[in-house]
Amino acid sequence: MGKPILGVTLVELLLVVALMAVIAPITYPLALQMLTETNDQPVANLVRESVSHANSMGLIGRDKESQLSFESGKSSFSRADKAVSLPDGYEIGDIYLDGEKESAADIKFKLSGKIVANNTEIDKLVVEVKRGGTVLESVEAAGRSVTDESWKNDPSSLSSSTRCRFL
Repeated sequence: MGKPILGVTLVELLLVVALMAVIAPITYPLALQMLTETNDQPVANLVRESVSHANSMGLIGRDKESQLSFESGKSSFSRADKAVSLPDGYEIGDIYLDGEKESAADIKFKLSGKIVANNTEIDKLVVEVKRGGTVLESVEAAGRSVTDESWKNDPSSLSSSTRCRFL
């Protein structure tokens, strides 16, 4: 028996390179898209969480924390009078107040559950988040009616089935 062959032949090396040349163009765009989408989600979450937080603060009567300001085309927005910057390449897209497109909006969430935008009460707010001119996500908020709690001033107005009785 002869000596074992060590190493790789040129033909084997060329086959591996050819196989990689076939697979790379297929997998690279998919990997790049997955990486980009992974980076997009935190930016959309930042805007969504800011809107949700302001809404919650409005419902508990914290006026300053319930305010947001958005301007289309800007890479930042204002939350409770503090600037929040979006990463490079991201921007606030179109802003819709009750379906009407606006270039800017000063938003305030109220204790009553209503939304006031540009000094007008609205039912629905939509803010788009864009990257490179493409809409990544539309963040929505809707006004809600908070139940009437006037019974707290006069518990006797409740029916006997809902009124607490003390022994």
